[in-house]
Amino acid sequence: MIRLLSLSNILFFAIFLPISALAQQPLGNTFRGIQISPENRCSPYTSEDYPYSQSVEVEIIRQQSGIFSPYDMRCFVSRFQTDIEHIVARSEAHDSGLCASTAAVRKQFSEDLLNLTLATPALNRRDKIAKDVSEWVPPYNVCWYAHTIVEVKRKYGLTVDREEAMTLSEILKNCPEIEIIRPQCNDEMILSADDSGDPYSDSQNLPGSH
Repeated sequence: MIRLLSLSNILFFAIFLPISALAQQPLGNTFRGIQISPENRCSPYTSEDYPYSQSVEVEIIRQQSGIFSPYDMRCFVSRFQTDIEHIVARSEAHDSGLCASTAAVRKQFSEDLLNLTLATPALNRRDKIAKDVSEWVPPYNVCWYAHTIVEVKRKYGLTVDREEAMTLSEILKNCPEIEIIRPQCNDEMILSADDSGDPYSDSQNLPGSH
């Protein structure tokens, strides 16, 4: 498993060229059914417009069959050690079309398991933050990450800017698999998903909740 992950990581850095190099490649007005357009903040952004409950974390754990971060393959003993992570950040989605959407659609986006995973707090709050794929990619599960971004953007009719489109194109054309690769976590890390006594409130504005 470690050998395969290392090779995958090497492959990614071999294909993840600087944007200046990719910019010479022709690209139309759409990418895989997604409109290519500059980001546009058509209304002010506030995280309060994109609410979700902390209880969704239990559903995320069940969906990915463990308490771990796909970004860096770290396992955790408790869900309280992780951040809820929007793969397409809420602010990124806002600037890509949801700024013109209804409150109901924004809430649906915020709670959509397609766009949710767990992240190591230090990585989430210091490295990824609310960056798009042209600005940041994870050290592991790059193909899954890029594919998920495409699926989420397509589902909600969001746009990608040209740098995002070129980066996604370069990543995905070299992806033999798009399924998530899971680390070898202990069984108790799955059972801990049903921990009671959540120390957090249902606030959706905790640090690192993007």
